[in-house]
Amino acid sequence: MTAMTSFIFRIDTTNMEPYFLMDPSFRVDLQANEAGEFGMRIAWYKVNPTYPTSWQVHPNSTPLTLFAGDFDNSTVIEAETRVNLLALPSTLSITDLNPYLRNTQVFDGPSINSTHVGNLHQVLRNGQRYISTGKYLTLWSLFAGLNNVGNSVILQDYFDVKDFKTYKPISCIFDFIVCDVSLDARQGTAAAIRYNPSYFFVRDISMPDTNKLSVYTDFVTDAHRLSDYT
Repeated sequence: MTAMTSFIFRIDTTNMEPYFLMDPSFRVDLQANEAGEFGMRIAWYKVNPTYPTSWQVHPNSTPLTLFAGDFDNSTVIEAETRVNLLALPSTLSITDLNPYLRNTQVFDGPSINSTHVGNLHQVLRNGQRYISTGKYLTLWSLFAGLNNVGNSVILQDYFDVKDFKTYKPISCIFDFIVCDVSLDARQGTAAAIRYNPSYFFVRDISMPDTNKLSVYTDFVTDAHRLSDYT
């Protein structure tokens, strides 16, 4: 499926997953090895008016974490340079609720009238961050009340993460389950961030002898460095 925002989705299987049409048009390309059937149901809804709330992120500051439900009335993020956005998946393991992240739309600017660049599910599937082109980024959930999905976002001023060639969140639903994380630093410094109010531990590290792994708490600065591994 190709949207006007140039996002392309490959849909191998689906069972009434929710998609939200935000653009004047989209195109569906079908491929099949044998004869089959394709069905699609579209329903139009009137979305509620927005009453924006505002947050600011600054250089050399603690990352801002917001959760599902914070975007029901639209949320505007203002940075001093640009806004760096990381999307985390649902924390519920009963079923896969990540498709419902499509409910929260991302706009590159200070309002929902700014350029629509996709949704949180697209940012999550991409596996990388989204960086605004200017000082503002707006998040808006089309349907209120989906805060039970349990997803969150991490927002920072781009100044704090500009030196990272790649940057992604660490997503572990349960603290007692081993969670593998892979960083590719062949093109430059790679980083990952984990948000959780409880403790977590690194059990095993494997990397080339020429590499160095540094662990920080809060934003990256020498005063926040916990340990170096070589």
